[in-house]
Amino acid sequence: MDSQILLGIVNGLSSLVKDADYISLAMLGGTAFIIYECATLSTYLKRVATRKTKKFAKDFPSLIDMNSRVLTKLRHAKSELNADRVAVVQFHNGCQNLSGIDFAKMSCTHEAVRPGLKPAQAGFLNLPVSAFSYLTNAAFGIEPKVIMNIERLRKFDMSTYILLKSHKAVSFALAPLVSDDQDVFGFIIVEFCKIREDITSGDFQFLLKTYAEKIATLLDRSDLGDLDEERLFKAPSEEA
Repeated sequence: MDSQILLGIVNGLSSLVKDADYISLAMLGGTAFIIYECATLSTYLKRVATRKTKKFAKDFPSLIDMNSRVLTKLRHAKSELNADRVAVVQFHNGCQNLSGIDFAKMSCTHEAVRPGLKPAQAGFLNLPVSAFSYLTNAAFGIEPKVIMNIERLRKFDMSTYILLKSHKAVSFALAPLVSDDQDVFGFIIVEFCKIREDITSGDFQFLLKTYAEKIATLLDRSDLGDLDEERLFKAPSEEA
């Protein structure tokens, strides 16, 4: 073989080896950069988690106080509206679908029931909003909504009908929970185990709307340390 040809082959192989070294170094550098970024992100996430944990610990007494006040409001509402069950239901996100879109869900977070009636909260958690069209659509209305006889729901919302039937409800009413920013984040629902014709009256709806506003104020401001403002809404008889 001609020496010039052999020399050309050797030089070509050397060039390939050098290129491979450069590529390897670049890959190592990229890997090191990725490891560095992951470590930085991990440290950042730990700091965020620590801050959130500390904030939760700091706010926990306020949350306990808020829950106590909400339950007190519900007991007053149950008594004043002569209801069998009064509950707070809040909207929240759930798992994601394959497209990465959050499922909207709702859960009963607070409940007051008359003695002898089985609590329903345990069976009213993480329910998909899409399965209960009447409840969710009614929650976004301005004024309270009432259904004097839940048999009406059989025609257009069987899921809501079955849910309320399991609560032994016959009549019910609900009012939206609205934040200070005018966002609807849930609703208060009042259930009766017998037909109540008076739930269409102006007095009933005024009371229900008033309680919904008071409870929304408590829930919306629970993480702001601003619960003292709730006293502005309290009647003397409501002080615990």
